[in-house]
Amino acid sequence: MWPELEEKFDFLPNVDIVDKGDFLLVRAEMPGVKKEEIDLTLTDDSLAITVEREAKEEKKEDRFYRAELSREGMARTIFFPVEVDSDKAKAHLADGILEIVVPKLTRVKRHTVKVQ
Repeated sequence: MWPELEEKFDFLPNVDIVDKGDFLLVRAEMPGVKKEEIDLTLTDDSLAITVEREAKEEKKEDRFYRAELSREGMARTIFFPVEVDSDKAKAHLADGILEIVVPKLTRVKRHTVKVQ
C-alpha cells in the first residue's frame, strides 16, 4: 500500500510509483510547469512535491483592459513503503513528465558467526 497525504490546491498531478528492484521510480504529470517552479523534498521514507507558479489572465476589449495576477500551487507528499537513500535521488523534467529516481537504502544483511 502507498499511503499519501494530499493537500487541496489548484491541481494535483497524476503520479505513478514503480518498484524497479534497487530503486523506486516516481513519475508525475506536470503539464505547463517549469523546472524552476518545482521543489522536491526527500526524507528516508517520503517525497514531497511542491509547485508554486504565477498565473496571469489578461482581457482586452476596445477601451477596456483587465489584468489579474494570481498564484497557484500544489503540494503532494508520497510515503514510500521502504526506506530510500534520499541523498542519491535524481530528478528530470521533460515533455511535462517529472521523473524522480530514488535508490532504496541498502542495509547490511544479518548473519551469524560460529565461535570456534
